[in-house]
Amino acid sequence: REVIAFQKSTSFYFFTHYFDFILVTWFLSCALFRRKILIGAYFPQGYDLKTAKGEECMHFLATADTDIGISRNTNQDSALIRHAATPFGEILLAVVCDGMGGLAKGELASATVICRFQEWFEGELKKAPFGPDMKSVGQTWEQMLWDINGRLLAYGKQKNIRLGTTVTGMLFLRRQYIIIHVGDSRACHLDRKLRQLTQDHTLVAREVCRGRMTPEQARKDSRRNVLLQCVGASKQLCPQILH
Repeated sequence: REVIAFQKSTSFYFFTHYFDFILVTWFLSCALFRRKILIGAYFPQGYDLKTAKGEECMHFLATADTDIGISRNTNQDSALIRHAATPFGEILLAVVCDGMGGLAKGELASATVICRFQEWFEGELKKAPFGPDMKSVGQTWEQMLWDINGRLLAYGKQKNIRLGTTVTGMLFLRRQYIIIHVGDSRACHLDRKLRQLTQDHTLVAREVCRGRMTPEQARKDSRRNVLLQCVGASKQLCPQILH
């Protein structure tokens, strides 16, 4: 019941009912370029969700997978999973970054974001005396991405290059979660159906939202990979935050 099964040749995924959240990059895109983190929230068998008052029995499972693909010499993806038992409950951090293949040094941009989230988890988060407040976490993460974006822009100007990365990060504490998102990576919720939580920051997604294009047209449009914003190549960054 705790096994995730998927077919590599298609974009079909099967999950057992124990799994609650998944974080996926490029979900439903070309199978040869699949990047993903899968996260499961589950309770021991026999645990009664209706009558239980505490949440100390909730556990998390997580796995990450990435593939260099067939047209790149370097893997520009970066992923982070940090899992810890704390006095305020079991906590899980998962972040996925897809370095921009069309720009230079996408692997540097994605690794920079991952390193900062790791520093936050090992430092600032563990210093919180009463556990993380999700609203404050969102504000901190937003400032982190603004700072990284500024540093990458400055580095790119100095080196005369452009570099950037998408980022989708999630923090779980018991039944609470928070998401921060920039680009076209995706955070999805899986119950009986798969539901996308984040919005794609792409040209075609904007056109669909404005009613100028259908989802079917967007999937076939030659501009479907054009991003409206990413960390490191956007002068103004507006992360999406969900909690």
